[in-house]
Amino acid sequence: MSQASVAALIIGVVVAIGWLIRTSIRTIVPASKIRRIIATVFLLALVIFSGWARAAQGTIHQWQGQSFEDQKKWPQAINEYTFAGDVEPTSTNLARTYTSWGLAFKNNHQYNDALKKFTYVIEHFRTPDTDKATQTNGNNSISGLINAEVWVQKAKSLDIETRLILAQQSIQAKNYKEAISAIDSTLGLAYCDNGCKQRAQTTSIDTRIALAQQNVQAKNYKEAINTLDPTLSLPYCDANCKQRAQPLDATSYYQVGNSQLQSKDYTNAISSFKNILNSFPSAKETKNARANVSKALLGLGEQQLQHKDYSSAIDSFNEIVKTYPDPAKTRQVHGDLSKSIMGLGQTTRSKSCTDSIQYYKQLANDYKDTPEGQQAQQELNTPPDVKGKFVNTESTYSFSQIALVQGLRGKLPQGELFNKWDTAPYKTDIQADGSFDFQGIPQGTYDLMWYANNGSVEYVEFIYSTTSLIPEYVANVGPMCTVDMGKVSNVTGYTSY
Repeated sequence: MSQASVAALIIGVVVAIGWLIRTSIRTIVPASKIRRIIATVFLLALVIFSGWARAAQGTIHQWQGQSFEDQKKWPQAINEYTFAGDVEPTSTNLARTYTSWGLAFKNNHQYNDALKKFTYVIEHFRTPDTDKATQTNGNNSISGLINAEVWVQKAKSLDIETRLILAQQSIQAKNYKEAISAIDSTLGLAYCDNGCKQRAQTTSIDTRIALAQQNVQAKNYKEAINTLDPTLSLPYCDANCKQRAQPLDATSYYQVGNSQLQSKDYTNAISSFKNILNSFPSAKETKNARANVSKALLGLGEQQLQHKDYSSAIDSFNEIVKTYPDPAKTRQVHGDLSKSIMGLGQTTRSKSCTDSIQYYKQLANDYKDTPEGQQAQQELNTPPDVKGKFVNTESTYSFSQIALVQGLRGKLPQGELFNKWDTAPYKTDIQADGSFDFQGIPQGTYDLMWYANNGSVEYVEFIYSTTSLIPEYVANVGPMCTVDMGKVSNVTGYTSY
């Protein structure tokens, strides 16, 4: 039709030119009136026909498109509608044809192909913007766009229905993971309304629990946990959902915990059993889970003790005592605790003896029935040494001895000061390098004084504060730990002889 209209137009133009030429030549015999009328009518007919043909072109493509659509020849129909001037996103014809094409796929159980067509309609045909509400363009008017929106809504509804059918097919084939993926994608759609959500959520719960049951039956307990934990955290997992899922989850955790306990994976076993106690306190496995936590803690503590991780071992054993007591293991745990505390005490003592005293005292008080408790008491009862290095700054006297006394104070009378020296309970020689060492000194507080004798004169000395009169060098002797006085010097002080 398009070609015919163009041809008619060309012929009309040629005839018109010929008529004008003939009219302009005066020497030619004038045409009769009838011939002129016929030529004019013929010319007008050609021009009118060409215009009508071009105007009717779109309508004819519309008719052809409708015919192909009725014959379910979807690609041909789309081509004809496009030739007719239909365009996205406003064409009702295109939206309807694509939707019908998808529906045909759906009815033939070609669901994935159907989804492609529905998705195309949803993505390519949209509701008009408000500021365009007055625009028109032939087949693509605003009213046409609103009509296209009707098919968009239809496509959305069919899209949801098709997705859920695919999910059901996967469920029937027991391909639950694929079904869950399809359901989740449906729930994620912006156009999944309340009705859609209710259907999809119910199916989601049923499918997830079916998958968990399948894993439990196959003894794939970790896989069951990986399904059930997320299921229980879903916002739409209601009381009925929890009632169905929790027993399966508790059983799965218990079986996983048992396997971990047998393989000496104590840390993870503890976590598995505690999960039952914390999350499923009413589960049938609770009692055994509690007992198994105690077993796992004992195994973990002994591993830590073997690896000399004494602090962690103490924590493990103490947790048994305080939270998961097992009467059958009480004596064993008690003995392991004493070993761990002794190990921690000895390790600490190698770095700081005073910091280790607390552990030895704990052993002596609370574990006296163990070898470690008895050893700790013996260590505590052993008098420690007092050592240091004397630095003499007075060339007049050569000090040869140093003593530990009690009750020194500045400005003591000479006789009383010498009496302190004479009655000093602990004396030792000052070595050539100035070092001194008192051995086996009972606990108490002692003041240091030193002594010189050149054969004719005896001289004793100690240093004290001129304001408080308190001796400068005081040895505070506690249990077990050697007291290192460091540098002891007679730079200033009170001297008596």
